[in-house]
Amino acid sequence: MARGRRKAREELDELSRLLLDLRERADLRQPDAARHAGLTQSMLSRIETGRKVPDVVTVRALAALYRSSPAERERLVELVSIMEPARLDSRLVMQRGNNLHFQQRMKDVEASSGHVRSFHPGMVLGVLQTVPYALTVFTAPRPSRPANADPPAELAASRASRYPQLAADGGRSWTLIQTEGALNWHVGSPAVMVEQLAQIAEACTLPHVRLGIIPARTLSPVFAPHGFHLYDARAALIATKTATALSTDQRDLDDYLALFAELEKLAVFGEQAVEVIRRVSQDYQDLQSSQ
Repeated sequence: MARGRRKAREELDELSRLLLDLRERADLRQPDAARHAGLTQSMLSRIETGRKVPDVVTVRALAALYRSSPAERERLVELVSIMEPARLDSRLVMQRGNNLHFQQRMKDVEASSGHVRSFHPGMVLGVLQTVPYALTVFTAPRPSRPANADPPAELAASRASRYPQLAADGGRSWTLIQTEGALNWHVGSPAVMVEQLAQIAEACTLPHVRLGIIPARTLSPVFAPHGFHLYDARAALIATKTATALSTDQRDLDDYLALFAELEKLAVFGEQAVEVIRRVSQDYQDLQSSQ
């Protein structure tokens, strides 16, 4: 038992020392590194002093930020993987609500990924949302809102800032899937939806983005009741009504990768997707004219 504890301590010391050495080699101050990685400075300090074991997503984000070598990155992930199962078998991290800190962390996870896959059955994907659409989402009535919640306008601006980054980013590939039902979910006003659909249609033209729409009345052999995102084959972000779960469990990843592959088969892409978007947009324009 004592020998096991000693070995675990040695591995934790190696992990914290390597992360500290990499940050110093990258010539980054701790507050700056923490901000870019979507962490608090106190959290990064605990990681670097061996008082906190980061999850795989966090350690990959730090490794990318520090421009570590493939061998160093592999060793970091290995060390976390060794320690993680004993600490949290499911490797599931729940984040209740939505805040600027969590949004920044998700941006950093995206930035460290080579291929991002996202699906939502009932609303426009966050990375595609316009400010008016996002503001409607964040001001929607909900049973409980934390007293210290970030202002909806700031949350909306932060979320909408992801689209310009998506449009300008050719360093990774994206596969985004929406249902036609999500586009028909009337949010805000007809004008809000017309603007939102124009942005989605524009995203269809981006060379590094593969955007699919599952048309209404498409016969589906699978069920996908909630949205989810996949970052390469290393992490899944699963959205629920009250919280968001970030999992690195291989069982979850296998299930969601398989589900996404099935959803991809149901979607239309390219000009066919744009045609669906135009048709839905025309309905909103007609509704706007009749009001």
